[in-house]
Formats: sequence, structure tokens, C-alpha cells
Amino acid sequence: MKRLETTILKNLIFNEDYTRKIIPFLKTEYFSDAIDKILFNEISDHLEQFKHLPTYESLVINFTESRKLTEEQVRDSVEM
Repeated sequence: MKRLETTILKNLIFNEDYTRKIIPFLKTEYFSDAIDKILFNEISDHLEQFKHLPTYESLVINFTESRKLTEEQVRDSVEM
């Protein structure tokens, strides 16, 4: 069974209507796992900066170029 956080994050990436409705109400604190928090922050930052959903490819690029993440965090974020 999928975790609720995983379902939310996947919808934030692939479902624009859902994202536009739910993003104002979400906070980083709502995610318990560190990888979920990293992914949520990246999606949220992208939306704030570019005003559209991030693509999978853009997220992967941002994770791999990030200097704040360890190699393991990058791998786990991309895998998620």
C-alpha cells in the first residue's frame, strides 16, 4: 500500500489541477520522511519560481546539481 505522502508528492508533479488547489495548504512539516521533505521543497520552490509544474527531468537535474544534498539523498530523491 502506498503512503499518503508518496501519493501527494506524485500528484504534485503530475496533476496540475490538484497542485494548484492543494499547494497553498501544504507545509514541509506535514512530511515525516527527510526525502519527502526534500522533494516537497523542490516542487514548491519550482512552482514559486517558474509558475508551472516541474518535470521529472528538471527535478532530477536540480537534485544532482544540489550542493546541499548527499549522494544518498540525491539517489533516494530521484528514485522516489
